[in-house]
Parts: sequence; C-alpha cells; structure tokens
Amino acid sequence: MTGAAFDGRLHDGASAAAHAVRVIASPDGLTIDQDGAASTVPYAELHLLDVDAQSLRLGRRGAPEFRLILPAAAREALKAQAPHLARVGHGGRMLALVGGLIAASAVLAAAVFWGAPLAAEPLARHTPAAAEAAIGDNVAAQISLAMRPCPASTAEPAVRATQALVDRLAAANGVEGPVEVTFVRTAAPNAIALPGRRIFVTAGLLDTVESGAEYAAVLAHEMAHVAARDGLVALYRHAGLGLMLEVITGGSGVAQQLVLLSGQLTELRFTRAQEQRADDRALATLAQLGHDPGALGRALARLKAETQGDEKDTRFDVPEWIESHPDIDARIKAAQAKARPGAAPTLSEDAWATIRAACDGKAQ
Repeated sequence: MTGAAFDGRLHDGASAAAHAVRVIASPDGLTIDQDGAASTVPYAELHLLDVDAQSLRLGRRGAPEFRLILPAAAREALKAQAPHLARVGHGGRMLALVGGLIAASAVLAAAVFWGAPLAAEPLARHTPAAAEAAIGDNVAAQISLAMRPCPASTAEPAVRATQALVDRLAAANGVEGPVEVTFVRTAAPNAIALPGRRIFVTAGLLDTVESGAEYAAVLAHEMAHVAARDGLVALYRHAGLGLMLEVITGGSGVAQQLVLLSGQLTELRFTRAQEQRADDRALATLAQLGHDPGALGRALARLKAETQGDEKDTRFDVPEWIESHPDIDARIKAAQAKARPGAAPTLSEDAWATIRAACDGKAQ
C-alpha cells in the first residue's frame, strides 16, 4: 500500500465504540487498517460531512452509521486523489436525504407548516436515521462556528477517556449506533444533546462539576435526551419543516444558515416534560449501572449556583435544564432523595483528570 497515512477514528455502526484506525490514501480509495485487518473503501463511496481546523469527518454512501474522523492534514492528501472529499458540498447526497425525509413523513408534513409544535414528536419518530444524522451534522457545524472545538491534543484523550462511560449509558438507554461527544471551548456551563446522537460538552461545565460522578450524571441526563430524540423534536417544534429543509440542503449558504440557526436556537429549549423525563431516566440509568443517582442533584445544584443571576449571552445554551427556572429546586431535591452513598466510582481518577483537561483549562 502506498500513499499518505494518517491516524483516525472509525464509527463503523457495528458497535457504539469508536475504533482507532490507520488510514492510507491509496490510488483506489482509503485503505482502513483496524488492528491489522485492512479494507479499502473506494473514493466514490465516500462523502465529506464537515471539516474544521482540527479534523474532517467522512461518511459512506449506503452506510448511514459509518463515520471516519481524520486529522485536518489529510485534506491536502485527499485533494489529489478525491477532490470531492476536500471541500464541503451538499449536492445529490443531501437532496436524496431530503427526499427520504419527505417520503417518510409525508402524512405529517402539512401539519408542520401550520402546527409544528403539535407535529414535532410524530415527525421526529418518523425521520429516517440517515436524515437525522445529516441534520445533526449541519446543526453541529453551525454551532461550532460559535463554540470552538477544544484543542485536539487534549480533547482527543478526553474523548477516549469518556468513551466507555458513553457506551454504557447508550446501551442502558437503548441507543443504537455511536454517540459522539465533542468538547468545546465555551465558558457557559452546559451540555447539549443535538440530533444525530451528538453531545456537546463545554469547558465551563468541566470547570463547574467537581467529580467524575457529577459529570457522568450530566451525560446520563443528556443521553436520555438522545434516546428520546428530544433535540430533533425541539428543532422541529421551533423551526418547522421549512427551516429544516434549509438546514439539510444548505441552500442559503453557510452564512445564512448560521443566522437562521442562531435565531432559532434562542428558542430551542426542551420542555419541562422533556426535562422531567430526562431526569427520571438519568436517575434510573445511574442506579441500574450501580452509580450514585444523587450526583445529578449535586451537579444541578452547582449549575444553579453558577448560572443564577448570570447576564451573559447564552444564545447557544440550548437545554433548559441548567437555567434557574422555578422547578430547579424540586429537581435537585428529587435527585438527592435517590442518593446512594458509597456507590462504586463512575470514572477512575485518571480518567476524570483527563476529561477535565479536555480544553486545556481554557474556557472562552
């Protein structure tokens, strides 16, 4: 095999875990070597999902669960072999996904135009997984313009340190396919569940919670949102189908998408019913895994103390759950009532230290 070689991470859909792989840009395609077993994916089957300063993400036609993450340096090598992988484009792939979305939800589409809030949950349930993944990729790309990803040198070890916990939480919630955690350098303490099995964790959250157990409780809450597809429901509820098609196709360009999404994200908050359901599911999941459900109460209390009276711009703080809305004290009390003192540690001290250093101690 000849060609430029790179280290990457592969979500193959066969398991929730990300696999470390060695990728070679050979003349016929990308040769992916996983633990000594190599296979070549033709360039024609690959498409670019998104790219930033640290990495680029590739998908594979006919394999909606396939995600290959490569360092940004791979982009130059791909320009010569497969120019379509070196630039962000929507084209036929996105149009095909739009067609699938419309076909799967045709009965509900009319209701979205006149009553998106009423149709949001049924529409989310009928949205194909591939279409939701495309929506999540686009929403994440737009949010990443405001929330800068943390440095790869510290974020990638943190992702590896948190992967086993994420996999356990996903399995306990019946989530099929990989769940991707992204650490972003933002001072507001927050975790955001997006469509397409994505969770953003801010540097501010890592600075606020004080133990691996509290961090795990926050992820358990967000994983409940992922399982219920609450991010997709919220986006449909507040944006409607018209904006969703705009986001999926990118028809108005990146700049206009950002304007549209930033305006909608101001209102893109989960309902109290969704928050209560996520709390209940998180408490049950933590107990099921032998961890301390009371850690959720401690995390909520710290987030409440951190955010009350804060006048900062929080346009991108999508979930409602860290706000000091009237039922926060009741939620803290309910979680504390489930406490299990002496429960098994959720994360090792080394793993928690690695995760907490994901943004190199720099929230902006």
